[in-house]
Amino acid sequence: MEDRSNEKLPFFQKPPWSVRCTVVIHAIWAVAMCCNGFAYFLPMVILPTHLADLGYKKRDTVYVIAVFGIMGVIGQTFASLVGDHVKGNIMVANLVLATVLGVINIIAAYSTSLTAAYVFCAVSGFCIGSYLAGYYAVNYEIMDGENIYTLFMTARFSKGVGGTAGPFLAGYIRDVTGSYFAVFLTIASCFGVFAFATSLLIFTNKWRNLKSLEMMKNNNSSN
Repeated sequence: MEDRSNEKLPFFQKPPWSVRCTVVIHAIWAVAMCCNGFAYFLPMVILPTHLADLGYKKRDTVYVIAVFGIMGVIGQTFASLVGDHVKGNIMVANLVLATVLGVINIIAAYSTSLTAAYVFCAVSGFCIGSYLAGYYAVNYEIMDGENIYTLFMTARFSKGVGGTAGPFLAGYIRDVTGSYFAVFLTIASCFGVFAFATSLLIFTNKWRNLKSLEMMKNNNSSN
């Protein structure tokens, strides 16, 4: 008999993505990024008018937006520095960031103080900046390096659709209700949808890994 004591174990092979699964993943990613585009651009659009509606001076709105931009840079820098430690878990990080952004927008809907506006911009800017640091890399993780180009194209297009529709819808809501209260809740809902869609993609990857382990065990037992 042939001696196989020194033979290496087979590589960890994952089952191929089916066409149906690929289409579903692209659809989930499109919905996630459309909601992301809607929620990402709106704070910068509505905050100046929102603060003016609350009776604050234009100078205050400038400072608030400046905090948003500065914290965005800090968040992006921080995420880039720790990027090697979260490699392979960028979708999980995005899930956490989206959850925080959803909660902070709910709080912002009920807040009227200038201090609350500064806190909102600081937290939102940091989280959005951290998300932007992994904006390109996350497309690699969704399908384990497959279909990167189509996933990135889907992300760019869908985010553009959401970013274009957002200001128009926000303006309509303000015209109807007279405030941005409902807009902040809509932004929170969009981040909630993004978080839910991301969790579905994470679950799909985990399920595929389990199927891969099962295939590897079956191959080893048959050999």
